[in-house]
Amino acid sequence: MIDTMGFGIREIMWKGQARRYFPLPDFDLSDPRHVVLHLPGRFIDENYSRTLLSHADLPWPEILALDTIQKGQLPDEESIGRLRAKGLVEGRKPRLHVTSEIAAVTDTEPEYLHHKAFDDQYYCDLILQYLKQFRSARRSKFNRLLEGKLSDLLTPVQKRTKIKNLLQRLQREGKIEVEGKTNSAVWRIKDS
Repeated sequence: MIDTMGFGIREIMWKGQARRYFPLPDFDLSDPRHVVLHLPGRFIDENYSRTLLSHADLPWPEILALDTIQKGQLPDEESIGRLRAKGLVEGRKPRLHVTSEIAAVTDTEPEYLHHKAFDDQYYCDLILQYLKQFRSARRSKFNRLLEGKLSDLLTPVQKRTKIKNLLQRLQREGKIEVEGKTNSAVWRIKDS
């Protein structure tokens, strides 16, 4: 299968997978007596495939870098810089993802918005609007209000930390105040 026509691993296994928009194979060389080939038989990240589909002229090193990103790893800084310059990835390390340009070309704008975070001011406005409407709230209410709106790339712990930081920001700005500590704390609009 690998070398039936004399083209070798690079042509058949790697470039063949890339032409079919599949993830690239991985080789495990940890045992000097064996080479283990991991050949994914399904899509890992559809956005990787869509990027290859919409950018057929990508150089081989950038295809390798995109494959690394889709597998949850980070390529070298230079590769990340080239991908960012071409507008193919965005986000903070280690959670890079496909940009809106690719999402628009491939008709995946809703999925993109689930990955991309809104501006912090949007979330602060939601908190203030909630407090104006309902007068006060505990932290659990803000978690329910915002967790579904924060980026899908954030873990649950990261989402709770983000909400905590937003509440602290509003408190520092003098817009809201807190009464009590920890889970029993109640947040309100600060009286002027």
